[in-house]
This record gives sequence, C-alpha cells and structure tokens, in this order.
Amino acid sequence: MPAEESAASAFRNAHQFIGILTDELGSSAIVGDVCLRVGDVLDGFVLVSIGDRVVVFARGKTRVELGLSKGN
Repeated sequence: MPAEESAASAFRNAHQFIGILTDELGSSAIVGDVCLRVGDVLDGFVLVSIGDRVVVFARGKTRVELGLSKGN
C-alpha cells in the first residue's frame, strides 16, 4: 500500500465525523472531540468541505471522506 493510501486509511480509522454546528460564521464539523471549519488542519489533512452527511479532508492529491456516524 503506497504511503499516501496508508496515511488516508490511518486518518479514516482514527477520526469519526460526529455532526455539524451552524452559526453566524457558517458551518463547523465536529470530528471526534474537535470542532473544525473549512481550511482547518487535523493530523496533516485539511478540511476542504462540509456536506450534510460527509466531510472531506485532503493532503496533496489524497482525499479522505468521513461519513456521519450512525445514529447521528
């Protein structure tokens, strides 16, 4: 497994998308116990988009999608 795929897999396994907060500044994603906005960095991956049920992180050409946890 190439290094980037391995890093993406490790990132996906280490983090859980919990939900979305919306305020006057826009949307924030709750990933684990961290609240993030687009452009924030988590373990070397940049949050590039927040959707209704998925968030997307990127590092270089590697993209990682985290779906909303079951029950949320």
